[in-house]
Amino acid sequence: MLSSERHRREKRHRFYASLRRCVGSGREALAWTLALYFFVIVHKNNDQTYPKYRTIDSHERVWHGGYPVKKGKYQHDGSCWCGQDSYCMCTPSLAIDSILVEEGKPDHVWLVKRRDTGQYATVGGFVEVDESSEDALIRETYEETGLRIRSEQVELIGFYSDPERDARRHSASIVYVVKIPNGSKPKAGDDAKGIELVKLSNINSLDMFSDHKTIIKDYASMVGKPDMVYESLRKDGTAFQRITCKTS
Repeated sequence: MLSSERHRREKRHRFYASLRRCVGSGREALAWTLALYFFVIVHKNNDQTYPKYRTIDSHERVWHGGYPVKKGKYQHDGSCWCGQDSYCMCTPSLAIDSILVEEGKPDHVWLVKRRDTGQYATVGGFVEVDESSEDALIRETYEETGLRIRSEQVELIGFYSDPERDARRHSASIVYVVKIPNGSKPKAGDDAKGIELVKLSNINSLDMFSDHKTIIKDYASMVGKPDMVYESLRKDGTAFQRITCKTS
């Protein structure tokens, strides 16, 4: 049986041979018909190189012009998600972040130390397709700390969507405060070097990922300590854009 690559080569060879015969004999219309047919076949074959995924509820989705992992032959730039109806949306990546605090210790926060950059960061990650931000918060908290949380432990801080907040891509993050029982012992997940309980007064001395120092600054304002943490700034020296629920 012929391999798919050999089959395509022979198909192209037959096409060009037919095209030369048509042009040579003056049958231009037929030549253009064959050219159009060849274009459609090639275009169809190229479309088939895009990977398909199944979401949590088993719906099929296809990436066109974007691929979440740069691996193997799928080296397509972009961030467009296309459904089965071929409608594509190109939007910022949605994430969640959480300020993890123990009950009775509002001036301490649990921070992970990222394995990729070595920077400190809040607990969080990206929301998956067909997943609510609340479910993503519960999942990411368990994956990064081993702690199982409930909705009554969660309070919304705000929405952080500045285009410059994340150097990797344009992302927008929904940020929560998560209160865990006093004496909890979070354990760092595989993608972190470790997890530490840090006093708010020590945050300024840390090298922090993205705009996470600004996030902690807003949390410090919520608990009545607005001057304890300095916010991080954009490259032009201005503040990151965000909307917070409440600050003191």
